[in-house]
Amino acid sequence: MNKAVYYCPAVTCFDRDRELDLEAQKNVYRHVLAGGIEGFIVMGSIGEFIYMSTQQKRQLADLAIAELKGKAKVIIGTGGTRLQEVVDFSNEVLNKGADAVIIVAPYYFGLTPPELERYYDLCADNIHGDIFLYNFPAATGGDISPDLLVRLLRKHKNIAGLKDTVPGFPHTRQLIDAVRPDFPDFVVLQGYDDNFFHSAFSGGNGCIGGLSNLYPEVAAAAAKAFNAGDFAECARLQKKLNKLFQLYAISDPFHPVMKRAMMLRGVAMQPYCCEPMPLATEEQTEKIRALLAEVDAM
Repeated sequence: MNKAVYYCPAVTCFDRDRELDLEAQKNVYRHVLAGGIEGFIVMGSIGEFIYMSTQQKRQLADLAIAELKGKAKVIIGTGGTRLQEVVDFSNEVLNKGADAVIIVAPYYFGLTPPELERYYDLCADNIHGDIFLYNFPAATGGDISPDLLVRLLRKHKNIAGLKDTVPGFPHTRQLIDAVRPDFPDFVVLQGYDDNFFHSAFSGGNGCIGGLSNLYPEVAAAAAKAFNAGDFAECARLQKKLNKLFQLYAISDPFHPVMKRAMMLRGVAMQPYCCEPMPLATEEQTEKIRALLAEVDAM
């Protein structure tokens, strides 16, 4: 059975002027590390990377490597819409000490399967380190199918893992089943917290779930329980995560709600997201407060 992990796609902290709040960012990292999380995704979707300037991305990557290297696995999101910028940024952060990069396909126009294969071929051929693929069809319009994934793995040893952000679980299960016979060490991670247990039990490696920003101790404990063979405890914690998953329904986009929830749990940070995302409203805040009380009582 593969080891299960629960990686945190860290939120990005901003001040009132929507500049990076580096001290608050350090507080987030400390909070998540204290909960026992052993891996971070920096500048994933929850990290608002699509709204950030190139300078902000470099600044955040440098901070994450400095703060987290040696304490947890550091995977930097380097996805974008221009291939050469993705390659250059990836090699830059790998040279600075990142353990890997994670690359979402170019967004806006969806890529066909041959185009998607060519894109990741070019990334893998030109990036000098480990790459995680980020499959997010709802955002990119293209899908990494099991057949496409296997073809890529047969060509590129530096493609080390994949995050599958697809609702439900059948798609991820098909990816797991496709790669396990010939690539037993390839890391397959689900993109939704409520699928952690499904992923781990089906031969995957767990998940990259945003709720680990909020309750890192629950997420880390779920992975620890699974790896210890305490499946009853893992199932109990999954139910807690399932309850927490209701947080995402309070607001779309969910980023303002996640930040407000983290503040309610005592993380020293500000509530601001990149424009045009608003602040969480008072009504939303009361819903968050009630949900956290229910979770804490479980």
